[in-house]
Amino acid sequence: MAGAITLVRTFHFEANAEHVYLSSGTKQTGYHYPFPMSTIGIILNGERREIPAGATVADLLCIADAGRQPVAVVVNENIVRPDQRDSCILQDEDQVEILVFAGGG
Repeated sequence: MAGAITLVRTFHFEANAEHVYLSSGTKQTGYHYPFPMSTIGIILNGERREIPAGATVADLLCIADAGRQPVAVVVNENIVRPDQRDSCILQDEDQVEILVFAGGG
């Protein structure tokens, strides 16, 4: 289908910002929210991060720019399988590890 639009579930988020940037390919669109976006605090790979409330593991992978890499995700010592990432909503104070597969020998 020529000229079809593909929605990409990636976004850039900055803590305490009122903007979310959605991107598809090289085009980036900013959306302004008239109210402050609520956030939660998680521990990601040992460092505290603020993310949007209601974010899923899939959203976090996009925020952390790890969405296109083969990774394993562990939330509170439980493995989150790839088919569960869209439905696993992160909670305040969750402990999250994103493990990138590395080759070598």
